[in-house]
Amino acid sequence: MKLRVSYADVAVGAKENFAPSATGQTNNSTPALLQGQQTPMYANPCEIYSVLLDGSLEVPPDDVKYALVSDSLSSATDGSFETPLVLTLTATGQYTSQGITLVFDEASNRYATAVNIKWYRDSTLLSDKNFTPDKPNFFCANKIENYNKLIISFSKMNMPRNRLYLTDILYGNVRNFGKDEIENFSLLQEIEPVSETVSINTVGFTLKKQSDVDFIFQEKQPLYTYFDDTLVQTTFITHYERNSDRTYDIESEDYVSILDDSPFGGGIYSAKNAAALIGEMLSPLKVEYEIAGSLQNATLTGYLAISSCREALNQIAFALGAVVDTSYSDKVKLYKLSDTVAGTLNASNTFTGQTTTFRDKLTELRLTAYSYVAGTTDYTAYKAADSGTGTGITVAFPEPLHSLSITNGTIVSQTVNQAVINADANCVLTGKKYDKTQTIITKRNPLILAGDKENVVELKDFTLVNRTNADELATAAYNYYSARREISEKILTGNLKVGDKVTQEYDYMDDVTGRIVSMKHTVSGTAQVAEVIIK
Repeated sequence: MKLRVSYADVAVGAKENFAPSATGQTNNSTPALLQGQQTPMYANPCEIYSVLLDGSLEVPPDDVKYALVSDSLSSATDGSFETPLVLTLTATGQYTSQGITLVFDEASNRYATAVNIKWYRDSTLLSDKNFTPDKPNFFCANKIENYNKLIISFSKMNMPRNRLYLTDILYGNVRNFGKDEIENFSLLQEIEPVSETVSINTVGFTLKKQSDVDFIFQEKQPLYTYFDDTLVQTTFITHYERNSDRTYDIESEDYVSILDDSPFGGGIYSAKNAAALIGEMLSPLKVEYEIAGSLQNATLTGYLAISSCREALNQIAFALGAVVDTSYSDKVKLYKLSDTVAGTLNASNTFTGQTTTFRDKLTELRLTAYSYVAGTTDYTAYKAADSGTGTGITVAFPEPLHSLSITNGTIVSQTVNQAVINADANCVLTGKKYDKTQTIITKRNPLILAGDKENVVELKDFTLVNRTNADELATAAYNYYSARREISEKILTGNLKVGDKVTQEYDYMDDVTGRIVSMKHTVSGTAQVAEVIIK
């Protein structure tokens, strides 16, 4: 098996925060696209060299938008521009990177061959350097610290009588590490079948660099792990240590870790479209996500307190009977697990040292369902006499409130969980409580023996559970927690993934079907090996 870790050695947040403007561009250029993903290229029959004979480029749609295209054509003699295309990028914060990657027209192999880049900190010129790209994806190496402005001039390209297309810009470079540079590799992927929790997948390894290039590892820089050119995990650097001139220990965690650090305001919901709610949560964070088609029209009713986005997504997944998964993707995925058996484990693909544990018999499962109705009970949320006066005061409520009113002050903004107020002397903020009703759904194990000790699982913290979805969720949770065998072993994974259902064959007791809930991958020769837990 071929292992590759692709490291985006980029300034975190720079792509979104550097605002572009340009001179010498066409009317259909949209420089703001450089703040997002790479723009696609199309065939243009009006431009030479832009229509490939293999038909791989499509004709552009009528509303096509390109990030940056030169208004003038390059010279027929040497490909130069009479008036250079100039791109200016400015940001409010400061950034550090090893250089700038410019991505031109990779499909038709058209690119600039003469580029000048000036780095600034405010009005101070930090560096002025010329580059001569020799390919459409070119890294302009130049380590600059704490810059917030770039002026990039394109004065020549590799093809005569053509327009120059810039499709993407990276504030740094993407580097690929192979097996010869990676030691002590470990990839842990976990999934919780009933979403009682949402796990964080991790990648860790020791980098033994082969070149003289130094790295500026920064928190939240992305790592993409590939097995045989298949993406198996996207993670973000959380910690690193440099142990020698060429050795780094790197730890990284997936998107869920980012969500753990990001707050969500919550709310009261009645038949709220789940996909829309997830979008409201993740889109501001620039977190890519994917919701299964079967869940696109699912709705949610209940309450979410102020929490992290991870906790809120956990609540949503549990209420939908779905899982949150980041494995084999560069997105956060939400979907329902398949009940189809994906494979069989036996002596041919299982190492020695297998352990099968018998868990305590489940005697009862209890799931709490909730109902929230706007009530009439008054509640005082804020008193200036106790907490003082001021502007822009955030008042968090211990429970959801509606119908807010204020005396001697103003409400700047409000939700059911909090309000922002301006408070004068004697200011009082009041609201009305919601009437909360709790119903406990109980599923008792019919096979309990007289001598069995009580083993009760209680799921009582999921406030999007209501009488509509409670019975189905209770059944799914009961089926999962009543399974008694837990298997720990090392396997040849083949095509198996975390979350798959598998049948474990034994030669000394009955076979059992369970689900892979944990896979710790290691790299051994040409084989893909993982320590797994099956429940």
